[in-house]
Amino acid sequence: MKELDVCHPDAMKELDASLVQISKSCKTQTQACLHLTEDIDKEYKKMPDRIVENTELIKNSYKEFIEEAQAAAARLSKVSFSDLAKSTEKSLNGLRTRYKIPTTL
Repeated sequence: MKELDVCHPDAMKELDASLVQISKSCKTQTQACLHLTEDIDKEYKKMPDRIVENTELIKNSYKEFIEEAQAAAARLSKVSFSDLAKSTEKSLNGLRTRYKIPTTL
């Protein structure tokens, strides 16, 4: 029985030391979780602004793309119509020459 009385205080000291370590560890983990939660909240609050910003970038990019496509189509149609007119005029002149039709009627 005396041996138990002697071991009991040592066991209690070890138990208390373990509880202190566990308590410190829990406190550290809790603080880390709170810090992480705050960081996540800050980033989450920034998301709507980022979405609006990205939407504007996409709109502007689309607008530029459409403008470039329209300009290219306009250039192409001018060149194509011009080339077509020249080709047609050349063919008509060839027919006039072949059938001896005067240029002015």
